[in-house]
Amino acid sequence: MQFDLVLIGFGVITTETLAKLSIKKKSKKKYKIAIIERDIKNFPGGVAYSLDKSKFGFFNNPLRLSTDDFKKWFIDMDNRLKFIRFINKNPRYELTKWYLKNQKNLISNNNKDLSELYLPRLIYSFFLEDKIKSFLHGKIYPNIDLHIFKAEAVSIIKKKDYAIILKNNLIKYKINKKFEKLSLVKEKIIKIKKIKTQKITIGIGVLPPEEIATKSTGKNKNYIWDFYSEGGTQNLIKKIYSLKKSLLSIVFIGNKAGLLETCQKLEQIIKTKKINIKIISISKSSVFLQKANLSKNYKNFNLKYLNLKYLNKISKAEDIKFLLIKEFDYCLKKKLNKYDAWTKILKENILGKFYNKLNHEQKKKYNSFIFPDIRNLTRFTYPDTVISKENIQKSKNLSFLKDKVIFMLSKNKKILITTLKNKKLYADIVINVSGPLKITKSSTKFKLINSLKEISHNYNDRGFFSKNDFSISNNIYAPGTLSNNFNPSRLTIIKAITKNSIKVAKKISKRVNK
Repeated sequence: MQFDLVLIGFGVITTETLAKLSIKKKSKKKYKIAIIERDIKNFPGGVAYSLDKSKFGFFNNPLRLSTDDFKKWFIDMDNRLKFIRFINKNPRYELTKWYLKNQKNLISNNNKDLSELYLPRLIYSFFLEDKIKSFLHGKIYPNIDLHIFKAEAVSIIKKKDYAIILKNNLIKYKINKKFEKLSLVKEKIIKIKKIKTQKITIGIGVLPPEEIATKSTGKNKNYIWDFYSEGGTQNLIKKIYSLKKSLLSIVFIGNKAGLLETCQKLEQIIKTKKINIKIISISKSSVFLQKANLSKNYKNFNLKYLNLKYLNKISKAEDIKFLLIKEFDYCLKKKLNKYDAWTKILKENILGKFYNKLNHEQKKKYNSFIFPDIRNLTRFTYPDTVISKENIQKSKNLSFLKDKVIFMLSKNKKILITTLKNKKLYADIVINVSGPLKITKSSTKFKLINSLKEISHNYNDRGFFSKNDFSISNNIYAPGTLSNNFNPSRLTIIKAITKNSIKVAKKISKRVNK
């Protein structure tokens, strides 16, 4: 089975790439595209934004930091009303409290009232669905022969073209357009475990964490290795209720976004369900995500160090980090919040401008060594999740251990955890949110990455070194987090991968239309 383009995953990257393709009809032969997605429930939105996987999740940033397309879509009152109807008809998503809190702004005709809203992540699936509808009804669609398959790509082999090796046979689906909401309908099983293609775009999202558990722990239903893919907070809640205990011990390996996402729901369960949940978060780092709170006088704040005056003086990657730290210190001296400075930096795309002043070698240094530090310094998030974390801490239901988990074992229906400092803990449930697997490490559960490393030998811990068009090898594109230079400007992740996907779509279109 031969295709011109295969898109792996059906989330933001694939949707945005499709939406921006421009294939001119030069002959009767159509441009053959295949989308392969391992879990059809991820349509549309992928793991991060689908209705199935992102329940209880919120954006880390307010609406004003989202893409222009999404802001325009959300400002349209019809789209907001459609989402409000969804909330009212689907109480199982538990968004009524959020809706009532923000009702005044949601039905306001003043766009300024919307800019500071922190939206549930699943709303993005509605937006992406409309993009898919536009693609299906657009002029480009007649030039494309689109195939959608349920399949898991386990490796890519480079020959004359590329061969994608699949875990199981292909299951073909078609998009059902009869109803208001799009859905995928199963058509047939195709007994093929390999497809060939000229070009590949990879949109598999953030990699799961490193494997720590033994085989026995991996089979334990109360060990969550890949938090988001396995259902996020919703999956954790099911496990809590299934244990039917009044006293529970939960261990999080990691202390950042994954932990915070669960805190609102965990606080609610502890208060209302009379379940005493003792939570321990184990992490090497004591750095937490900070509240994204603006000061009342933030509009009066002007950048002192990360401004155009210093722009022409930048020559080294570490200069950017140094000036950022000075900017934050200056902000605090003014009795303002760091987030005030960060808001100005994002608004004016300061990091992008400074990054573009660096030469090639300094850009590589920035992406590999400086950017991770800048990311840790600038991780701000939805304040309500941080408040819930603080409340659980005050009630002594949450504590933190600065250490590293090195071994786990299932024992007597519990999970035994051993740390680097030789501490031993027993837990009813363990959630691994320690951050994505380092590309340099091999993983038996992620053979696809191992095969990409055989094709592109240019990578480090943080990802593959990609070109300006986000190709990590000839005709393989990775506009998301697999590329270590996917977001040097520290835009929101969704904004960065959207921008990068559009660039990939334009590059593919240009090559096809030659």
